[in-house]
Amino acid sequence: MNLAQIANLLLALAAAFLFFSAVAEVIALQRGARGLRGLFRSAGIDFSSTLLKSPLVPGVSVLLPVSDASPESLALARRLLDLQVGRHEVVSVLDGLSPDDRSAWADEFRRVPGLVTVERSSGSALDTALENARYPVLGLVDPQAEFVSTWPLRVMRALLEKWDSASAVVAVSLAEPADTLPGRIAALEPLRRWLIRGAARQAPNLQGSCVLVKRDAVLAAGGFRHGAAALLLRLHAQQQSVAFLPERLSWRRPADTFGEARRQTLRDQSQFPAGMRLRVGVCPLVETAGLLLAAAGAAMGWANPALAWLVVLSSAGAGIVVSMTAVVLREAIDPGARDPRYLTRLFLAAIPENIGYRQWRNLWLIRCALGKRRRPAE
Repeated sequence: MNLAQIANLLLALAAAFLFFSAVAEVIALQRGARGLRGLFRSAGIDFSSTLLKSPLVPGVSVLLPVSDASPESLALARRLLDLQVGRHEVVSVLDGLSPDDRSAWADEFRRVPGLVTVERSSGSALDTALENARYPVLGLVDPQAEFVSTWPLRVMRALLEKWDSASAVVAVSLAEPADTLPGRIAALEPLRRWLIRGAARQAPNLQGSCVLVKRDAVLAAGGFRHGAAALLLRLHAQQQSVAFLPERLSWRRPADTFGEARRQTLRDQSQFPAGMRLRVGVCPLVETAGLLLAAAGAAMGWANPALAWLVVLSSAGAGIVVSMTAVVLREAIDPGARDPRYLTRLFLAAIPENIGYRQWRNLWLIRCALGKRRRPAE
């Protein structure tokens, strides 16, 4: 087999992989849209808030790792203390604070009821919080998310309804993206992920989420170890249901620049252990390698031009179709909620997303998967 035959074979394999990956994603989006539409139709006015504040309802220990005493960290702690729920505490774990930050934290929250402050032990900050939590239900929030103060009541209701079958409930919704080209492009990936979560009825990625999880389930799974997202994946792998609640209780702040989109993408990946990042990085790696091989093969005369263009079509063309499908399905779930002109702009943003932005994003994901960048730049 000569070099040209090898190049053509690899191009054919890459095109087939990308095409069938896109087909699988469209199917998952359609399944998710059907499931989410059913959840939206069944949602109604909730008259259970008063009952859920009863002392008979399990208490909630909200776990809060603290790595600084910045205004954002102090504000988050105050918001968690103000959550509306029958009984709750906030277990804050001081993790590597400087003396000045430690003093600022102590001055802000000295003798505040409901706040438990401990030092991180030999394990992770979340495992230290777990050891000091006294209630049977644990609460987790994405520190960079927006959320309403009543989220524990609604999520607790969903957890109680599935108490015998579910070990956790994850709630996350979509924020309205910034009406700029970078904002619309950056909004398409969270939209696809949100729809696919609806198909799987579980949400291992915690970006923008609020979570209630049974303390016993966490202990049985061996604690948090590699973090909250890895814990939810272990629970799901152990056939323990992780329910998904798409109501507007918690959401990620929308990116309005490409730099912010990059930080959010890297932060998404950094939640998972190295093995999971490698699995997620397979598709970007195949796509990038296929495009480079198509360009080099066409330039050097090794590759059939039709196969080279097929790889490009399977990458950019199929990606455009997937993103446009996601926009249409989102509108079908909750029709009439958005301005038609804005929907048109979001729909058309799928074109620049997949011609330029997607290729750079693949490089970020590959670098993260290979461990070249453990944490996103702040």
